[in-house]
Amino acid sequence: AVSADIADFRLPLLQVRYESQAQLDHISGFVMNSPLGGMIGTDLARFDFSGPAATSGLLTVPLGATPGELPVEGSIDLHGNRFFDPRSEVTLEAITGHLSYDRNGVKASGLDAAFRGKAALLDLFASKQGSEKFRVNMRGNFAVKDILPPYLRHTYPFLDGMQGESEWLVSVVTSTAPSGGDAPVNLIIESDLKGVTLDFPEPLYKPAGASWPFHLNYSLSGPKRLLDIDLAGRVSYRL
Repeated sequence: AVSADIADFRLPLLQVRYESQAQLDHISGFVMNSPLGGMIGTDLARFDFSGPAATSGLLTVPLGATPGELPVEGSIDLHGNRFFDPRSEVTLEAITGHLSYDRNGVKASGLDAAFRGKAALLDLFASKQGSEKFRVNMRGNFAVKDILPPYLRHTYPFLDGMQGESEWLVSVVTSTAPSGGDAPVNLIIESDLKGVTLDFPEPLYKPAGASWPFHLNYSLSGPKRLLDIDLAGRVSYRL
């Protein structure tokens, strides 16, 4: 449903109110093909979205000589949706919650979701400002084998020495593109590894009860796929 009105013809502002229920991929396509797509500055088309959703919002259009930009405020209510990032091979299901957007970007915090059949919490941000254009954060308690993607464990077999379950923060981040280049995309995985055994030779052996800060950064774009790992300040790898 769409409605429009002009409250004052001396300084005419066309206010367009809209609301709709549709599949999430149709809504995201509408956003990217409308003036909102250019405002947000983030290409959502490289991600796969599916499932039912509802959107509503207000678009204000200055007419004639009326000063002003093109403000927009809206929201999307998610009802068990699915998100898939082909680059990181991260799939999130049963996403439920409220997402808001305006001319500066998109944001959502504390969305409920499921990953590998277990509960997770999501934060999502897309913005035309700052060094990060898009970020999805996932938090939850998962086994190492579910968090470390198969392509990483296949390429770097030493990662199989990590066994157990812990709290994790997993992020997919798209940064601002350098001049004339593609936007860098990174997979970032962090944990204190409490509950995880590191079956490595001393001094890198760790029992499950110990907490060792772990940080992994893997480039998902560009000619070189760099892997950076920092393990409790004891050792740093760049592969």
